[in-house]
Amino acid sequence: MDAAQRRIGRTEEQKATAESEPARAREKQRQAEKLDERLRREIKALADALDRFRGAGPGTSASRSC
Repeated sequence: MDAAQRRIGRTEEQKATAESEPARAREKQRQAEKLDERLRREIKALADALDRFRGAGPGTSASRSC
């Protein structure tokens, strides 16, 4: 009977973990999207600064893909 109780306990833990995974995955996705947006802004700011440094003015870099 003790082994059966342990198996039930493990099964309940696995179920709880499986149920929490989608929420954890959504949070990771949200964090990744937030980081992506922040890095895109930083890259654009750095590219604009480089363009200004080179005398080309902001937003005119032909090699930029973002």
